[in-house]
Amino acid sequence: MRFDRLREFVLLAVVFTLSLTGAACGASGIEGTYSNGGSVVLDLRSGGKAELTMLGEQEHCTWKATDQKLTVTCKGDSVDFIRHDDGSLGGPVFVGTLTKSKR
Repeated sequence: MRFDRLREFVLLAVVFTLSLTGAACGASGIEGTYSNGGSVVLDLRSGGKAELTMLGEQEHCTWKATDQKLTVTCKGDSVDFIRHDDGSLGGPVFVGTLTKSKR
């Protein structure tokens, strides 16, 4: 009986740890400043906070990421970006591709 409870506790601890690791990997290394070399700058910060600057106008936003997609939400409107293997973000036509600054 005691062995079963210990095994159940260890299994639960392993599953919990793996789920945290998996959630963190989705956004791993995505934080930073991205731009299209012109009119758009996206600053992704920890805690899901972001600043989006377009044509000199700055908005306070939030973000969520998976392995393949980044969603930025500003004032209730969401914009999806595709995460490329090279670390760049593919946005809508009016944004284009955003590359990460080397800081």
